Amino acid sequence: MACVAMNQGFAMLRRSSFFLCCAFAAAATQAADIYQWVDDSGRMQASDVVPDKYKATARRLDSQRFELSAAQKAEAQTRRASSRKGSGDLPGESVSDNGQTAPAASLSGSPRAAHAATDCETLRRRYDESQACFSPFKNVNGTMKPGANEACTEVPDPSPQCGLPRLP
Repeated sequence: MACVAMNQGFAMLRRSSFFLCCAFAAAATQAADIYQWVDDSGRMQASDVVPDKYKATARRLDSQRFELSAAQKAEAQTRRASSRKGSGDLPGESVSDNGQTAPAASLSGSPRAAHAATDCETLRRRYDESQACFSPFKNVNGTMKPGANEACTEVPDPSPQCGLPRLP
């Protein structure tokens, strides 16, 4: 008996959620017109509702011109997929032998120190040591106890440069 009532409840939940999804989809397809005008202080204003005072000077903006074409969307998706794979297609990046993306050399032409700032193992080791030092100073709610900055050196997370660490 309880199972029948529970199944009826799930069926009702499914129907109502389907109805809500359809309602939201219909609302999203009807975009509002956007108008632009200059107010008394000389500032450019934009809104979907124009005050009566500015209705004579307001002009409608074509929001369709800001939408991407199908070709532009496809190109953006391929660029995103290639950058997620770490293919190095983006300017200023190259892929090393171990598959990690490394930033390009500086544009000034000055040679870099060998593995000084780009050695990912060193960056990760320094970051882990910093986190271990700060660990005893962390409170339960995420704040830090006094004296943490005096005792430890803050090292930025190397993940943006080196990618996520590989598990053994």
